[in-house]
Amino acid sequence: MTLSEITEHLRERASKRAALSGKVLFDFGKGAYLHLDGTQKNTVGNEKLPADCTITISQTDFVKLIKGELNPTLAFWSGKMQISGNYLLAMQMQGIFL
Repeated sequence: MTLSEITEHLRERASKRAALSGKVLFDFGKGAYLHLDGTQKNTVGNEKLPADCTITISQTDFVKLIKGELNPTLAFWSGKMQISGNYLLAMQMQGIFL
């Protein structure tokens, strides 16, 4: 999946869920970002904006995550995903992925 396909996919999923309690930034490396603003009805974009929680993960592993091929907990404990900031907000993301 390209970054634009990932963005549209997450935008569609997030629009069907209750708003998050903050802002999440996914850092895919190489200047690729996905920003989800739960304070604005789960708006999604590709800007590197300030966030309450930053999740660093490769784009390949993120695609596996949204397809259900990678368990978020396993990704975290195996080092494929790093979280900084508000861990509770990161846990709220499971509602969007599942």
